[in-house]
Amino acid sequence: MIFPEGTRSKTGEMQAFKDGAFRLAIDTGADVLPMAVAGTDSALSKHDWRPGPARGVLAIGQAISTAGMTHADVPKLKEAARAQILALRAEILPLTVR
Repeated sequence: MIFPEGTRSKTGEMQAFKDGAFRLAIDTGADVLPMAVAGTDSALSKHDWRPGPARGVLAIGQAISTAGMTHADVPKLKEAARAQILALRAEILPLTVR
């Protein structure tokens, strides 16, 4: 599992995706399986080493094949994954409200 943002967000909003995970998927011919996680921000807050209680929810999207892709396809692959993750997050965020 690779988090394409490269770090956790202070606000909980998705940040820009970095290219590395998508380049790796293309280089190895691996499919990309978009997943969204919500409700885990209190499990380990950014810049804090102390874990806290959390109720995490995970949603799994549809695999995206990288067959035949080159590094020129990285922007298209990133956008396809991001679109799925945004839609999945919209579905699960209401489940994390206590």
